[in-house]
Amino acid sequence: MIRKAKYSDSSILAALSIQVWLDTYAIYGVNSALANYTLSTFHKAYFDHLLADSNIQIWVYVVEEHIVGYIAIDVSKEKSVNGKGFEVTTLYVSRHFQGKGVGRSLLKQVQTDLGLPFWLSVWIGNESALAFYQHIGMTIEGETYFELDNEQHKNLVLVLNE
Repeated sequence: MIRKAKYSDSSILAALSIQVWLDTYAIYGVNSALANYTLSTFHKAYFDHLLADSNIQIWVYVVEEHIVGYIAIDVSKEKSVNGKGFEVTTLYVSRHFQGKGVGRSLLKQVQTDLGLPFWLSVWIGNESALAFYQHIGMTIEGETYFELDNEQHKNLVLVLNE
């Protein structure tokens, strides 16, 4: 089942984010930069803040009363590509539920509610995510960088157009 996130989901979203983030990015183990970023970003207050922001929308995918994935989008104009569309800021699915249609269903929910185009960025080392997005028809339109502990990490910008 997919539904809009509620404030009562904030702690669950934080825990799921930590799980997915570390599973995706801590491929060589956890160092202080990863630990500090993870613990300073993914907490209840962070998600409470997102849920209070009128430009942010979050949907959750629930299986037997457990949140197994979520999508967050930013509909603000500043986040559009070439003046149109919106950003999928986060699409996290627990690895135990990847390959089962959760991510695809969340993206379809966004497309149904908000239309196209939308865009997102993916770390170049996340090969499974890149393959998934390209499989569903997203195209690489550019690059951006995520900074962590004064290091630049290359991300590709993918767009799903009409």
